[in-house]
Amino acid sequence: MDENNNVILFPKDKKNSPPQTLDDIKMFVSEIREGHINIIMDDFIPFIFIALSETVGSDVTESKNAKDCALVIDSIKSLLLKCSSKHHELQDFCEKVYDLKKSKSSDTLLATSNYELINFKTDNEEIE
Repeated sequence: MDENNNVILFPKDKKNSPPQTLDDIKMFVSEIREGHINIIMDDFIPFIFIALSETVGSDVTESKNAKDCALVIDSIKSLLLKCSSKHHELQDFCEKVYDLKKSKSSDTLLATSNYELINFKTDNEEIE
C-alpha cells in the first residue's frame, strides 16, 4: 500500500499452480521424468561410459569413435525413455532390425539382429 493512497498493488507474475487433475499430475510427472533422463544422459552417462572403456584400456574419446559413442548413448536414452512410455527414434529402428526369440533352454528372450533389412550405402555407391 502506498502511503499517499489506499490502493494495494499485487504482483503481476502468476505463480505456477499445482496440478489440479489426475491427468495434470501424470503430465507433470512425465515431464519431470523426461527432464531427469536428459540430465542423466548429459551429465553422467558419458563419463560412466568413458570410465568403463578406460578400465579395459580403450580410448572412446578419439574422434574415430564419436559416432559409435553417440549410438551407444542414444540407445541408453531410448531405453530409459521407453521405460517411461516416451518415444525415441531408435525404438523404431529396434523394432525393424531386432527379432525376439525365446531361448530353448529357459524362458529368457533373446534379441537377434537382422541388419540385412537396412540398406547401408558407402560413399561410392548409390542406393537404388
